[in-house]
Amino acid sequence: MRIHIRAHGALRPRIPQATYELPPAARVADLLALLGFQQGGVWLVVREGAMIERTAELHDGDRLELVPPLAGGG
Repeated sequence: MRIHIRAHGALRPRIPQATYELPPAARVADLLALLGFQQGGVWLVVREGAMIERTAELHDGDRLELVPPLAGGG
C-alpha cells in the first residue's frame, strides 16, 4: 500500500515529502520504524486533519502529516 508523507519543522530535512510503500495492515508505528523513529522524534501524526495514534492502521492512499516535538515554553 502507498502512504503519502509530509513532514514539518525539524523533520523536513530528515523525511522528504514522498510516497512510501508499506505492507497491508501496516500501522503508524510500522511507518515510523521504517523512517527510523522507533523511540520519539515524531510528536504528532495527522491524517485528514485528525491526530491518530501509533497503533492506528494505515490505508492505501493515506496522506499523513508528521510533526516533531515542540520546544519552548517557560
